[in-house]
Amino acid sequence: MNKKGWTLVGELVVFLIIVIGLIYAVYGLGVLGLIRNSDKPTPGVKPQLIISGRIVNYEVVEENLIEATRNYVYQKYNDSFNGDTIIVRVNTLIESGYISTIRDNKNKKCSGYVKVNKNDYNLEYKPYLKCSNYISVGYENDYDW
Repeated sequence: MNKKGWTLVGELVVFLIIVIGLIYAVYGLGVLGLIRNSDKPTPGVKPQLIISGRIVNYEVVEENLIEATRNYVYQKYNDSFNGDTIIVRVNTLIESGYISTIRDNKNKKCSGYVKVNKNDYNLEYKPYLKCSNYISVGYENDYDW
């Protein structure tokens, strides 16, 4: 009998090695960000959001959050803000009537917060949002509940 060809076991071993190599390659591409799940939020990508039935850009939402937080902090603390930082959640602003519910382009509710820092005599406002297709750069899950 001629034994110069491949055996079934040999072919299966080669096939297994190729499959394992492909799995590592796909995983590596995912880690590098070259393959992305379209349902997973991408930090820094600015989608359109829905506010009171209107489609707006993230920059408009950011300005609305800052303005609503300014009004909230002024009425709640009456210019007697003594701490270094406070966190005002989007849910707090909604429940207090300062803004309406924020929904993304998939009509899913967004959450988030505004971090207020005191610097000398000024207050700095930095908004952070989390939607189904967007997460603000620097967003920390611990502040949003």
